[in-house]
Amino acid sequence: MKVVALTCPQCQGTLAENSKFCPHCGTLVMMEDDAAKQKITYQQVDDARIREADVHERIRLKELEIEYLKMQTETKQKKAAQTAKVVVAVLLVLVLVGLLLAYVFVKNDYGGTNDDYMSFAMLMLPVLCIVIPLLFRTKKK
Repeated sequence: MKVVALTCPQCQGTLAENSKFCPHCGTLVMMEDDAAKQKITYQQVDDARIREADVHERIRLKELEIEYLKMQTETKQKKAAQTAKVVVAVLLVLVLVGLLLAYVFVKNDYGGTNDDYMSFAMLMLPVLCIVIPLLFRTKKK
């Protein structure tokens, strides 16, 4: 048998090393070795379970953080791709309008007719109608 504490847990009185009871209040201060070992074992198992639960919680939090960062990255990539598509579409329209204007001014200088301008515009219209929707087509997963 061994002493659990050198002070009484009840009255905080001083105990002798081999005391089984507190001389001041009579509280039992000695434990059997088996009971002490069993109590320590239970406490160690409980502590291990608490640590294990804490580790699982930290792992889950890290997984959620990674998932959140992945979603943020995907959202940024989608926005960047959409912005790039808009820029390409605007540039395409500007280029086609510039070509149309250049065609008009060149034809005016060389005596072209309005029918020539309309035929060129009618050629450019399908290009715009086909290319721009292709740019904004979404891929289905």
